[in-house]
Amino acid sequence: MGELGSQHEIIRRAWIEEYKKMIEASQKLEIKKLVVHPHIKSYKKTGKPFDKKFLDSNVESLTEINDYANDHGVVVVIENEPRKDNVFSFDDYKVL
Repeated sequence: MGELGSQHEIIRRAWIEEYKKMIEASQKLEIKKLVVHPHIKSYKKTGKPFDKKFLDSNVESLTEINDYANDHGVVVVIENEPRKDNVFSFDDYKVL
């Protein structure tokens, strides 16, 4: 799972670049869809919730990855996690 919502910019950027490499490989292999694992919204060990800034960073990262994928003929799909409290839901994204 990528740290796409990380507040440490170097980590967030590294994950974006890794996904871009996966997109390029997908294009070369003629794979049309790539599953992306967005950042979770709570720490597994403490259960402490993330601030909205994590959701904002997550969306910013996913947008950049999606735009890059579109340019390479690859469709980005978000992993369909089981309903858990520590995973962003569609309702979480609606607040943006």
